[in-house]
Amino acid sequence: MSCGAVHSQAREMVSQGYTATVVAATLTISRSSLYYRKKPHGRRADRSCDEQIVVACGEKLAYGYRRVTWWLRRKEGLVVNRKRVLRVMRERGLLVRSRRLRARRRKEWGRVEASQPNEIWQSDMTKV
Repeated sequence: MSCGAVHSQAREMVSQGYTATVVAATLTISRSSLYYRKKPHGRRADRSCDEQIVVACGEKLAYGYRRVTWWLRRKEGLVVNRKRVLRVMRERGLLVRSRRLRARRRKEWGRVEASQPNEIWQSDMTKV
């Protein structure tokens, strides 16, 4: 017998009036599996707020997905997950490029130049 058939048989026995503990012990399955009910993924297919995300991206062109999420929650009153906003923006090509970090310039005042060998002796005491 397959696992699904055993569980369906056990659920029928429980509905007929047998106790879940006895049924689970005789069929050697866990008692908690008798109470399991599969839930449909309704929210994943729900695309009702996608258009609001696109409109918010159109209004705020410089906003990334985090700021768009904040905007929708704070200003529009729409409770939306940041992962959903990121997915919609990625699908529609609305992601904003991140800023390029500029290279930091090293300070020149700390450098000491030697004109001949054995002129500068220095030690580093940071790891003592």
